[in-house]
Amino acid sequence: MYDAGVDASHHFIVMPLISGLTLADRARRGPVEDGEARRVGMALADALAYIHRKGVIHRDVKPGNVLLEAGGGVFLSDFGIARAADGPDLTATNCVVGTAGYLAPEQVRGLGAGPASDSYGLGLTLLEGLTGQRMYRGTPLEQAMATVTRPPEVPAWLGPQWCALLTSLTAPDPRARPSMDQVGKWFANWDQPYAMATRAVPLTPHLTAPVQVAVPGQVMPMRSRGPRGVVPVVFARRRHAVGRA
Repeated sequence: MYDAGVDASHHFIVMPLISGLTLADRARRGPVEDGEARRVGMALADALAYIHRKGVIHRDVKPGNVLLEAGGGVFLSDFGIARAADGPDLTATNCVVGTAGYLAPEQVRGLGAGPASDSYGLGLTLLEGLTGQRMYRGTPLEQAMATVTRPPEVPAWLGPQWCALLTSLTAPDPRARPSMDQVGKWFANWDQPYAMATRAVPLTPHLTAPVQVAVPGQVMPMRSRGPRGVVPVVFARRRHAVGRA
């Protein structure tokens, strides 16, 4: 962000202009090549690891929020619904903010969002880029319910490295998902033999570790719940305003 201020009654932010496509636009043209997907994945893991160390959770990692600059830059955008790791997760009574089809199961259940929720979003984002297909379709409610009832299908033709990584990133249990530092090491060791990479970078933390949610060890109180403990969800639709004051 270059500048921010108020001009008369208008609040403004000045940001760099990113010329290029979103990853969603790119995926609609067809699957992203393996090497390009790895480069994008490494950049996103690095960006998410940085904000997680600063105590910030993005909460809306998806292909539409990944900007691919014509010169090769990769940018994670739209922090409009990001929050501090120790801040409240609900913006209105019984409502969770995010994008249908990319919310982690714990977010749909109303258990809050943590760094592991961003890991889940990264998994779906890379999977969509590699296959050119969105994993969950239908109405917003159908998409949200699908993330709770069935994990995404990771096609075997992607190869053992991608299958292992994407399956771990989109694990139903947030405690089984790798951190962004682990993902970065995984990509750094990509060219090593598969068995060596899996030993060097374990992707399944011990399941007795505390779940990373908004309030560790607690379930956020909900006045009412939908079927099977799923809370009502509000899905945000946003337009990018990159480079406009």
